[in-house]
Amino acid sequence: MNSNIKEIGHVAFRVKDKESVLKYYKEDLGLNVGFILKTKTGMDRIVYYQLNHGHFIELFPECDMGSWPDYDGKNPLGKYSYFNTTIGKGNSTEIHQDPEENRWIVNDGERYISKVTYYCNNLQYNKKFYTDILELELAEEDENHVVIQVNAEQQIELLNKHYTDSNNCEAKGFHHFALIVNDIAKMADFCVEKGVQLYNGNKARNNPYTKPYEPVKHSEKSYNFWIQDYEDNEIEVMAYSPESYQLIYAAK
Repeated sequence: MNSNIKEIGHVAFRVKDKESVLKYYKEDLGLNVGFILKTKTGMDRIVYYQLNHGHFIELFPECDMGSWPDYDGKNPLGKYSYFNTTIGKGNSTEIHQDPEENRWIVNDGERYISKVTYYCNNLQYNKKFYTDILELELAEEDENHVVIQVNAEQQIELLNKHYTDSNNCEAKGFHHFALIVNDIAKMADFCVEKGVQLYNGNKARNNPYTKPYEPVKHSEKSYNFWIQDYEDNEIEVMAYSPESYQLIYAAK
């Protein structure tokens, strides 16, 4: 187990139809907004819906800092690697969909991120990223699926089921999930030693780190860099500072 990795802190989605999507998370899932990052002109840039255990759902509406020309607001099942996110502890199999077809399993009780699930075109190869590169614990395995343990309450599940399109996060709703670590500089060195390329932002922004990583606070007062698993699913590696909005609003 990698003791530097604490938890999955958030999952993030691009949003094409802002009004209907925000209404879904507020009224259908019953979530409250924790905080919102604005553009200089006052538009919503990132909306953070608050879950229990200090977890968040990040939504990125189109705004004057970014539009999504490659994303049509639809996420048909089997086209991309992302399958669903599970909220809370339990064994519900009922799939919920937001207005842009992003899928959720919602259990009764506390609402926190318990599992993120992906289809894999090469299950065994992608498993190695989480077990051999990130050094997370293998919890379950058979020919059809692999379960990776992040901590006592959270898992990453990989399914042996093919998807049909490239896994470019610019073209789909699901954008990334965040791994929260204790020491961001130590984690950066760890990844580089494992041969993993670090990026400033997601890979499509084409901004790889070419010099040793130096922690810099971003707009929510947290530190981050980005990596991808072996099927190009985006992972934001993040560490909080005492001023991080995530910590401040999780405590409210």
